[in-house]
Amino acid sequence: MTSLDSQSFKFGYNGKWFNKRKSVYDAFEVHYEKCLRQPFDFRTECIENAKAIARSTDLPIWVLYSGGADSEVVVRSFMAANIKFNVAIVRFAGGLNEHDTHYATELCDREKLCYQFFDIDIEEFFSSKQAFSYAEMAVCASPIMLYHFWAIDQIDGYPILGYGEPRFLKRDKADPSSIWDSVDEEVDSAAIRFLLARERAGCGSYFQYSSELMLSYLQDDLVIKMIDNKLDGVSNSDDIKLDFYKQHFDMQDTPQHGFHGFEAVEDLIYDFYPILYQRYRNSSYFIRESLLRGTLTPGLCNIGEPQGKEWTGFCAEELFFDLPKI
Repeated sequence: MTSLDSQSFKFGYNGKWFNKRKSVYDAFEVHYEKCLRQPFDFRTECIENAKAIARSTDLPIWVLYSGGADSEVVVRSFMAANIKFNVAIVRFAGGLNEHDTHYATELCDREKLCYQFFDIDIEEFFSSKQAFSYAEMAVCASPIMLYHFWAIDQIDGYPILGYGEPRFLKRDKADPSSIWDSVDEEVDSAAIRFLLARERAGCGSYFQYSSELMLSYLQDDLVIKMIDNKLDGVSNSDDIKLDFYKQHFDMQDTPQHGFHGFEAVEDLIYDFYPILYQRYRNSSYFIRESLLRGTLTPGLCNIGEPQGKEWTGFCAEELFFDLPKI
């Protein structure tokens, strides 16, 4: 069994799915299967995701929990579904990410969840070039994602990562009537590529596991207000992420800070960025689909309508040239 048996999200090149890029001229595609039913609310669909994953495997389920909001939603989804699972917490040597793991252990202790630390010397991970082998296997242009793939290798069971949350950008921040674009980047599929390379069962992108979950997000009142440009100062779905999650789950109050645990090795990280972006720069194309109120989700919402298009995007001309800030 692979990680792809039940997943509705597909990506690939030149009309084929889950293959690898061979040329800069290869056209990157993403595809979401049509919904089989009208979706429930976001919380319910997250729980349905957890149940579907549990039905798909006999392996012990492991949720990678960083202490951040996305992975907390995955943890709370399995809790609400009353499904037995384990929590994997990656701990950096020297307590470099203790400010995040603190929230993970706090939740696990309070809810009596079974968790295990996986300790990594993040400086050694990068200085020894071990990180390069993971970047190569996952075709991943983001160095700060690579330790997640290391963590997968430490887990004996079915790993789940909280990637794939819907992302939308306002095309013109200054235009109060601007349309919005959905964004899928090749780098966001790196966890799925890694599972494929390892021939591992797992879920590399929890929020893309079902089309119903994706559509439940788009049908949420807060998201509709965002795309209707009724939320002042909001130009990116990340701006409302925590408020959105809090509507559906009893989320912890995790302060937004400027730390990520990589400060001690930022010189090594900066050395990695140009190398990875040169080697895998074509893994960072934006996929753009215009979102207009009333035609919010081409394909996903056309349930049972034969004229409905599949929601498929092809790579745009623009590359993601700006390096993420450290």
